Amino acid sequence: MEKGWDEVARVCMTHFYLLMQDEFNYDPSIEHEKAIKTYILNCHVDDYDRLIQICDSLAVDYGFVILEKRFVDVTRRYGIMEGYIKGWEEAFSIKEYFESKMGCSIYDVLPDIGKTTLLTPKPWKPPVA
Repeated sequence: MEKGWDEVARVCMTHFYLLMQDEFNYDPSIEHEKAIKTYILNCHVDDYDRLIQICDSLAVDYGFVILEKRFVDVTRRYGIMEGYIKGWEEAFSIKEYFESKMGCSIYDVLPDIGKTTLLTPKPWKPPVA
């Protein structure tokens, strides 16, 4: 935002918080988490935010996958956290929202989703520096 990239900054924030304001039912103690909470609490999602959220929920480093596969991928890497199921339900709602606008399944338009969904690579880990 300091560089004037407000829309990019917005998407960087909103793509992660599918439940938006409902994600913050606690008071963060770390300053940057307080800033994130303040930003999200004052943010109103639109279709662009929802589109980025569902895109993030359908993608892994090797391609597109069904939502359930993505959820397992994240859980294998980070463990199960409180609120995951609510986030999953929101992802399904967003998927259904766009499918109603498209008149077909999102899965119908994603290249190679059948092939990549069936792959089972080890969970991605950041490179060791």
